[in-house]
Amino acid sequence: MLTRPSQVAVRRSGDQFQLFVNGRAVFVTGMNYNVDYAELPADEQVTRHRRDFQIMRSAGVNAVIGWGIYNELTLQVAEEFGIGVIMPFELDPRGSYESQDYRNEIESNFREYVLRFREFPAVWGWNPGGDELLYRMQTEEKRTVDKLQMAADLELELAQIAYSLDPNHINVVKEPRDWYIKYLNDSLHRAETQPDYKDLSASLVYGVNVYGHPNDIELALTNAKLTLTGQLGLAMLVSEFGPFGSPPAERPIDYAEIWDVVARISDLGGLVYVFGPDQANPEVANPYDVHTLLPSEYSLVDMNGAPVDGSLAALAARWRARAAPSPIPSATPTRAMTALP
Repeated sequence: MLTRPSQVAVRRSGDQFQLFVNGRAVFVTGMNYNVDYAELPADEQVTRHRRDFQIMRSAGVNAVIGWGIYNELTLQVAEEFGIGVIMPFELDPRGSYESQDYRNEIESNFREYVLRFREFPAVWGWNPGGDELLYRMQTEEKRTVDKLQMAADLELELAQIAYSLDPNHINVVKEPRDWYIKYLNDSLHRAETQPDYKDLSASLVYGVNVYGHPNDIELALTNAKLTLTGQLGLAMLVSEFGPFGSPPAERPIDYAEIWDVVARISDLGGLVYVFGPDQANPEVANPYDVHTLLPSEYSLVDMNGAPVDGSLAALAARWRARAAPSPIPSATPTRAMTALP
């Protein structure tokens, strides 16, 4: 017998927001999990996911997000370890967002994506647009402001589609700092005048990606929160955080101090960047082979799942002190691990 989908929503009281999962208030102590195991044999996918989710669960992680490829096995293992998943739906920074045919195709694909995964109990929400779409459009592709606005409009349209198909989960749009909030603000103002607009106040969340030193991050998050609360009426989730340019010996304390800032300012919590190696390896035939990926300056564990330094332990001490993770179910997971489409 299958378990029910999770019920995830944001509730507001004045200028305060809380995330509720299955009726319980939850503060996100999360991880960016950028993996692509989908091309591996199913048994290796299960082995790797179980290793990874055990490490994260032991550290006190309760949710993951990322630009990885999450599939049915990812969600089955996440359910097994009691960790929620915000499902990424990447959009191309080179996309023809001015074309209605192109937009229609994306919307059709997104509908299929939501319908495919919405019943999985581990799903907490959707990430329409994926990782920093507007930032990538501007910095990598030199797209003009009007194209950025069209892409922001589409992200909001996707959030409305997700809410219409799946009102049980949230939608997270993630960008760096407060640099792109204005585009979503404009999209919301226009959308709210349309007769078919759906009120997304209980489901739409702005994810802020922020890196730097604790004082800089505190200022960036404070400014972003003021704008989001005052202008958009949206909750803020810190969807990525990490120290910038920290000497190796100082990484653990920098991560811990940044988390303290995140926990003090963020409405809903935060997700650290990043679990393990996720950088292409130019020395091998397939630079994105999951067996040979290189660690970044932010990686918390190595290819074998061993901590690269004391950073993960420093974060785990904070996370476990805040709230213990929910118990691992004693029963066998609700879906067969080989039940891939």
